[in-house]
Amino acid sequence: MIINKEFLSDNPKVALYNLPNKVEYCKVCAISNQRPDTCAEHNNTSDQKKSSIRFDKDGVCNACNWTKKNRKSQ
Repeated sequence: MIINKEFLSDNPKVALYNLPNKVEYCKVCAISNQRPDTCAEHNNTSDQKKSSIRFDKDGVCNACNWTKKNRKSQ
């Protein structure tokens, strides 16, 4: 198995790319907060900072909230 050293960390409790350390999931679609927002993944380096999926106070992701809002307006 080939392991890209760029993705290894000296401290396994430190998340790379500025992702949250605590993994959380959307209550509706189960998407993880470890998934970065849209970006060209093949261009990533370990020193880049990425924004990740955001959740509201009820634990629902922005995509699910957007879909719910648009369905109501139709």
